Amino acid sequence: MTALNLDEARLQGEMPEAKWFGAMRETEPDMPADEIRRRFAAEAYVCIPGFFSEEDVLAVRRAVFTKLATVGEIHGAPEEGIYAGSSKRREQIEHLDQFWREISENWALRRVTHSRALHECCDNLLEAPSIAHDFLFLRVSNYGRKTPVHSDHGFFTRSTDKVITAWIAFGDIPPRMGPLFVLENSHNHTRVRESIRDFDVARDTDRKASWSETPLEVRGSCPAAFDPAHGPR
Repeated sequence: MTALNLDEARLQGEMPEAKWFGAMRETEPDMPADEIRRRFAAEAYVCIPGFFSEEDVLAVRRAVFTKLATVGEIHGAPEEGIYAGSSKRREQIEHLDQFWREISENWALRRVTHSRALHECCDNLLEAPSIAHDFLFLRVSNYGRKTPVHSDHGFFTRSTDKVITAWIAFGDIPPRMGPLFVLENSHNHTRVRESIRDFDVARDTDRKASWSETPLEVRGSCPAAFDPAHGPR
Protein backbone atom coordinates (compact mmCIF):
# COMPACT_ATOMS: atom_id res chain seq x y z
CA MET A 1 0.00 0.00 0.00
CA THR A 2 1.25 3.48 -0.89
CA ALA A 3 2.29 5.52 2.17
CA LEU A 4 1.15 9.14 2.18
CA ASN A 5 3.16 12.10 3.39
CA LEU A 6 0.60 14.60 4.65
CA ASP A 7 3.11 17.43 5.10
CA GLU A 8 1.73 20.51 3.35
CA ALA A 9 -1.19 18.48 1.96
CA ARG A 10 -4.28 20.57 1.24
CA LEU A 11 -7.79 19.96 -0.04
CA GLN A 12 -8.69 23.22 -1.77
CA GLY A 13 -6.67 25.13 0.80
CA GLU A 14 -7.88 23.15 3.82
CA MET A 15 -5.79 20.77 5.90
CA PRO A 16 -7.81 17.58 6.37
CA GLU A 17 -7.76 15.63 9.60
CA ALA A 18 -5.66 12.52 9.18
CA LYS A 19 -8.67 10.27 9.79
CA TRP A 20 -10.39 11.65 6.67
CA PHE A 21 -7.37 11.32 4.44
CA GLY A 22 -5.94 8.10 3.03
CA ALA A 23 -4.63 6.32 -0.02
CA MET A 24 -7.01 4.65 -2.41
CA ARG A 25 -7.25 0.91 -2.08
CA GLU A 26 -4.84 -0.51 -4.60
CA THR A 27 -5.75 -3.30 -6.99
CA GLU A 28 -3.14 -5.58 -8.54
CA PRO A 29 -3.26 -5.76 -12.36
CA ASP A 30 -3.24 -9.57 -12.24
CA MET A 31 -6.11 -9.84 -9.74
CA PRO A 32 -8.97 -12.12 -10.90
CA ALA A 33 -11.37 -10.29 -13.20
CA ASP A 34 -14.42 -11.00 -11.06
CA GLU A 35 -12.75 -9.50 -7.98
CA ILE A 36 -11.82 -6.35 -9.90
CA ARG A 37 -15.44 -6.02 -11.05
CA ARG A 38 -16.67 -6.55 -7.49
CA ARG A 39 -14.44 -3.77 -6.19
CA PHE A 40 -15.51 -1.43 -8.98
CA ALA A 41 -19.19 -2.11 -8.29
CA ALA A 42 -18.74 -1.53 -4.55
CA GLU A 43 -16.39 1.47 -4.57
CA ALA A 44 -16.94 3.03 -8.04
CA TYR A 45 -13.20 3.03 -8.76
CA VAL A 46 -10.20 0.77 -9.05
CA CYS A 47 -6.70 2.12 -8.48
CA ILE A 48 -4.12 0.02 -10.34
CA PRO A 49 -0.53 1.24 -9.78
CA GLY A 50 1.93 -0.08 -12.32
CA PHE A 51 -0.76 -0.75 -14.92
CA PHE A 52 1.45 0.90 -17.55
CA SER A 53 5.17 0.29 -17.88
CA GLU A 54 7.67 2.90 -16.72
CA GLU A 55 9.07 2.96 -20.25
CA ASP A 56 5.71 3.91 -21.76
CA VAL A 57 5.11 6.58 -19.12
CA LEU A 58 8.58 8.05 -19.68
CA ALA A 59 7.95 8.11 -23.43
CA VAL A 60 4.78 10.15 -22.86
CA ARG A 61 6.59 12.60 -20.59
CA ARG A 62 9.38 13.02 -23.10
CA ALA A 63 7.01 13.56 -26.03
CA VAL A 64 4.69 16.03 -24.30
CA PHE A 65 7.31 18.05 -22.46
CA THR A 66 9.65 18.21 -25.47
CA LYS A 67 6.82 19.87 -27.36
CA LEU A 68 6.19 22.32 -24.51
CA ALA A 69 9.91 23.03 -24.29
CA THR A 70 9.81 24.48 -27.82
CA VAL A 71 7.72 27.37 -26.46
CA GLY A 72 9.88 27.94 -23.39
CA GLU A 73 7.66 26.24 -20.81
CA ILE A 74 10.07 23.54 -19.60
CA HIS A 75 13.30 24.00 -17.67
CA GLY A 76 16.07 21.42 -18.07
CA ALA A 77 15.56 17.90 -19.40
CA PRO A 78 12.06 17.63 -20.92
CA GLU A 79 11.21 14.31 -19.23
CA GLU A 80 11.74 15.95 -15.81
CA GLY A 81 8.73 18.16 -16.54
CA ILE A 82 9.94 21.17 -14.56
CA TYR A 83 7.90 24.27 -15.40
CA ALA A 84 10.03 27.23 -16.44
CA GLY A 85 7.61 29.75 -14.97
CA SER A 86 6.81 31.41 -18.27
CA SER A 87 5.55 30.63 -21.75
CA LYS A 88 6.04 31.95 -25.27
CA ARG A 89 3.27 29.80 -26.65
CA ARG A 90 0.96 32.60 -27.74
CA GLU A 91 3.80 34.63 -29.23
CA GLN A 92 5.32 31.74 -31.20
CA ILE A 93 2.36 29.56 -32.16
CA GLU A 94 -0.07 30.90 -34.74
CA HIS A 95 -2.55 28.02 -34.51
CA LEU A 96 -2.82 26.90 -30.88
CA ASP A 97 -5.50 24.35 -31.71
CA GLN A 98 -3.13 22.56 -34.05
CA PHE A 99 -0.34 22.77 -31.45
CA TRP A 100 -2.47 20.95 -28.88
CA ARG A 101 -3.80 18.51 -31.46
CA GLU A 102 -0.25 17.45 -32.26
CA ILE A 103 0.37 16.84 -28.56
CA SER A 104 -2.85 14.95 -27.89
CA GLU A 105 -2.49 12.78 -31.00
CA ASN A 106 1.14 11.90 -30.31
CA TRP A 107 1.69 8.17 -30.71
CA ALA A 108 3.50 7.78 -27.37
CA LEU A 109 0.47 9.25 -25.59
CA ARG A 110 -2.16 7.34 -27.56
CA ARG A 111 -0.25 4.09 -27.10
CA VAL A 112 -1.10 4.46 -23.39
CA THR A 113 -4.52 6.12 -23.42
CA HIS A 114 -5.89 3.85 -26.15
CA SER A 115 -3.88 0.76 -25.30
CA ARG A 116 -5.24 -2.74 -25.68
CA ALA A 117 -4.59 -3.36 -21.97
CA LEU A 118 -6.76 -0.41 -20.90
CA HIS A 119 -9.42 -1.37 -23.43
CA GLU A 120 -9.61 -4.91 -22.05
CA CYS A 121 -9.73 -3.58 -18.48
CA CYS A 122 -12.78 -1.47 -19.38
CA ASP A 123 -14.35 -4.43 -21.17
CA ASN A 124 -14.05 -6.37 -17.93
CA LEU A 125 -15.48 -3.59 -15.74
CA LEU A 126 -18.44 -3.04 -18.05
CA GLU A 127 -18.89 -6.74 -18.81
CA ALA A 128 -19.39 -5.67 -22.41
CA PRO A 129 -17.25 -4.49 -25.34
CA SER A 130 -16.07 -0.94 -24.66
CA ILE A 131 -15.55 1.89 -27.12
CA ALA A 132 -12.73 4.36 -26.50
CA HIS A 133 -13.88 7.97 -26.23
CA ASP A 134 -11.67 10.25 -28.31
CA PHE A 135 -11.62 12.88 -25.59
CA LEU A 136 -8.42 13.60 -23.67
CA PHE A 137 -7.64 16.13 -20.96
CA LEU A 138 -3.95 16.66 -20.31
CA ARG A 139 -3.85 18.14 -16.82
CA VAL A 140 -0.75 19.79 -15.40
CA SER A 141 -0.12 20.20 -11.68
CA ASN A 142 0.29 23.95 -11.22
CA TYR A 143 1.04 25.20 -7.71
CA GLY A 144 -1.82 27.23 -6.24
CA ARG A 145 -4.43 26.15 -8.79
CA LYS A 146 -7.26 23.75 -8.06
CA THR A 147 -10.33 22.14 -9.58
CA PRO A 148 -13.65 22.31 -7.68
CA VAL A 149 -15.41 19.21 -6.39
CA HIS A 150 -17.12 17.79 -9.46
CA SER A 151 -18.33 14.71 -11.29
CA ASP A 152 -17.16 13.72 -14.77
CA HIS A 153 -20.45 11.97 -15.43
CA GLY A 154 -22.27 14.75 -17.28
CA PHE A 155 -19.42 15.34 -19.72
CA PHE A 156 -19.48 11.87 -21.24
CA THR A 157 -22.95 10.34 -20.87
CA ARG A 158 -24.75 11.78 -23.87
CA SER A 159 -25.37 8.37 -25.46
CA THR A 160 -25.09 6.06 -22.47
CA ASP A 161 -24.56 6.23 -18.72
CA LYS A 162 -22.25 3.21 -18.84
CA VAL A 163 -19.09 5.29 -18.91
CA ILE A 164 -15.68 4.83 -17.31
CA THR A 165 -13.22 7.70 -16.98
CA ALA A 166 -9.56 6.75 -16.63
CA TRP A 167 -7.18 9.06 -14.76
CA ILE A 168 -3.57 8.25 -15.69
CA ALA A 169 -0.70 9.79 -13.72
CA PHE A 170 2.34 10.35 -15.92
CA GLY A 171 4.62 10.76 -12.91
CA ASP A 172 4.63 10.85 -9.13
CA ILE A 173 2.35 13.50 -7.61
CA PRO A 174 2.70 13.97 -3.83
CA PRO A 175 -0.33 15.29 -1.87
CA ARG A 176 1.20 18.77 -1.60
CA MET A 177 1.18 19.06 -5.41
CA GLY A 178 -2.52 18.35 -5.86
CA PRO A 179 -3.15 14.80 -7.02
CA LEU A 180 -6.58 13.37 -7.77
CA PHE A 181 -8.79 13.23 -4.67
CA VAL A 182 -11.92 11.07 -4.52
CA LEU A 183 -14.73 11.48 -2.00
CA GLU A 184 -15.00 7.90 -0.85
CA ASN A 185 -18.52 6.45 -1.01
CA SER A 186 -19.82 9.62 -2.66
CA HIS A 187 -21.46 7.48 -5.36
CA ASN A 188 -23.87 6.31 -2.65
CA HIS A 189 -24.69 9.86 -1.49
CA THR A 190 -28.28 10.79 -2.43
CA ARG A 191 -27.32 14.33 -3.38
CA VAL A 192 -24.54 13.10 -5.65
CA ARG A 193 -26.77 10.54 -7.33
CA GLU A 194 -29.49 13.12 -7.96
CA SER A 195 -27.02 15.70 -9.29
CA ILE A 196 -25.81 13.40 -12.07
CA ARG A 197 -29.12 11.77 -12.99
CA ASP A 198 -29.96 12.42 -16.67
CA PHE A 199 -27.39 15.24 -16.80
CA ASP A 200 -25.64 16.48 -19.95
CA VAL A 201 -23.43 19.55 -19.46
CA ALA A 202 -23.93 20.66 -23.07
CA ARG A 203 -27.70 20.33 -22.96
CA ASP A 204 -28.52 21.25 -19.37
CA THR A 205 -26.94 24.69 -19.17
CA ASP A 206 -28.84 25.54 -15.99
CA ARG A 207 -27.02 22.78 -14.10
CA LYS A 208 -23.39 22.43 -13.09
CA ALA A 209 -21.04 19.47 -12.85
CA SER A 210 -19.15 21.13 -9.98
CA TRP A 211 -20.13 22.02 -6.43
CA SER A 212 -19.33 25.24 -4.62
CA GLU A 213 -18.35 23.48 -1.37
CA THR A 214 -14.88 22.24 -0.54
CA PRO A 215 -14.39 18.46 -0.15
CA LEU A 216 -14.49 18.78 3.64
CA GLU A 217 -17.69 20.84 3.50
CA VAL A 218 -19.32 18.21 1.29
CA ARG A 219 -18.25 15.53 3.72
CA GLY A 220 -19.66 17.56 6.62
CA SER A 221 -23.03 17.98 4.88
CA CYS A 222 -23.73 14.28 5.31
CA PRO A 223 -21.14 12.73 7.61
CA ALA A 224 -22.79 9.32 7.77
CA ALA A 225 -22.32 8.85 4.03
CA PHE A 226 -18.60 9.53 4.24
CA ASP A 227 -17.70 8.06 7.62
CA PRO A 228 -14.41 6.20 7.21
CA ALA A 229 -15.03 2.49 7.11
CA HIS A 230 -11.61 1.71 5.74
CA GLY A 231 -9.58 1.70 8.96
CA PRO A 232 -6.05 3.03 8.53
CA ARG A 233 -6.22 3.24 4.75
